[in-house]
Amino acid sequence: MNPNKYLCSVEALFKRLSKRKELPHINPLVDLNNAVSFKYTLPMDTHNLDNASTDIMMRLA
Repeated sequence: MNPNKYLCSVEALFKRLSKRKELPHINPLVDLNNAVSFKYTLPMDTHNLDNASTDIMMRLA
């Protein structure tokens, strides 16, 4: 993807916050993820693993 066209998740979050003055609500887990991302300026993602067919991994992106 073109980094000049698409912001990373934390940049997009800060851009939304500058316009709305509040974190967007999706569900409690995503809300927690957004709060941590905002506090530490750290891009993070939350994924639904209900249909995951492989082992869960945590890794640097």
